[in-house]
Amino acid sequence: LMWEHFAGLIRKTGVSSVTSRSLPPPFVSEVCAHIERFSHKGVPELLEFIRKAGWQGEWGSEALMPLDFTPDNLFVRENRLSFIDPWKQGTYLGNPAVSIGQCATLMQLYHMREAVNMADMLKINCMERIPKLLGCDTTATECAFNLGATLQLVLSSYVRRESHPFLAAKFMGCARAFWS
Repeated sequence: LMWEHFAGLIRKTGVSSVTSRSLPPPFVSEVCAHIERFSHKGVPELLEFIRKAGWQGEWGSEALMPLDFTPDNLFVRENRLSFIDPWKQGTYLGNPAVSIGQCATLMQLYHMREAVNMADMLKINCMERIPKLLGCDTTATECAFNLGATLQLVLSSYVRRESHPFLAAKFMGCARAFWS
């Protein structure tokens, strides 16, 4: 149900974008700026890996891409999906797989019931449906999903850097694994 509502929002908010096939799309800079807000040990190096990643591909259109798209900010009802407490963003457009990557990652970090299955279902839907909705390719969608997961892992590491340094380091290692 959540995915069906979210797919409807993608259809309603999709707009054409002009993106070079050899440069990162503009939303990558915005997400990196948010990652930089939570800078701590290892984040500058991680950002270099992200910026140097192979961002080639067909990015297609852009659509709603709210950040801080977390399970505790989402309310799913039969007739709608509500999202509260969004971060201030320069633009709310990009690849929605970023939002889904962030949400799926936090579900797992929270150890929510059925989190692994839900995260897998969300990722599969991203890979199968977002390319059709936005005219992008699967590689671009996977990069966007990984960027959202990275954002959440960096944030989760940041808030645990002093209270649980081992866990903070583990989360940073998981984030780096997407880009090395």
